[in-house]
Amino acid sequence: MRTFCSITLLAILQYMVFAVAEGQQTNTIGDGVVVNASIFFDNRYYNASVTRKVDVTNDLRNVVKLAQEYLLTKSIKVNFSVLTVQNRSDYLELYENNTINGQVTLQKMTKLAESLQAPNNSIYYHFAGYVIYGKLDQLDWNPYGVSDIATNGTFCHSPSAAIIQYFPGSSNIRAFVSATAHIFGAKGRTHFDTEDIKTMNETFAKCK
Repeated sequence: MRTFCSITLLAILQYMVFAVAEGQQTNTIGDGVVVNASIFFDNRYYNASVTRKVDVTNDLRNVVKLAQEYLLTKSIKVNFSVLTVQNRSDYLELYENNTINGQVTLQKMTKLAESLQAPNNSIYYHFAGYVIYGKLDQLDWNPYGVSDIATNGTFCHSPSAAIIQYFPGSSNIRAFVSATAHIFGAKGRTHFDTEDIKTMNETFAKCK
């Protein structure tokens, strides 16, 4: 309960930041690029969804749909294909206090994807019912955990991975967009400058 109270507060703060959208880019990027998204969640996340009477599969598919629509408003025309939504967490690396070791878990997720011969346009997303610890970009370690953590600039180079905190049923896509943008190589998390667009376009060129 205490863990999900923290996640609730984090989700509210995310929504407040995400509420104001910036202007659209004039040129589109990502045309014809497909993200093969595999969606996973753990028992804690599932139990929180059940408590809120949320259908996990429909809810998480909706997050992906909303994220795709948001990226389109930023002239990023990638398409997401959700291959699976399932309860799986055998790759989670937990500290003794039952929080997620973000960096190690990402490594284990990408190794899992590689062992399953996932193509380089694959992203394994884990929706976590635990607090996530890890460094975000070059920032110092956050003692309160992070809303998302992901492999950096790996899309279409190798299978990618992200761990996300999302409050079930909230339709708050900020953490999902943030993690995905990081995988695409952007420094901006939800709003992107010219350099971000250039970097993401270079990433997408590897998918051709």
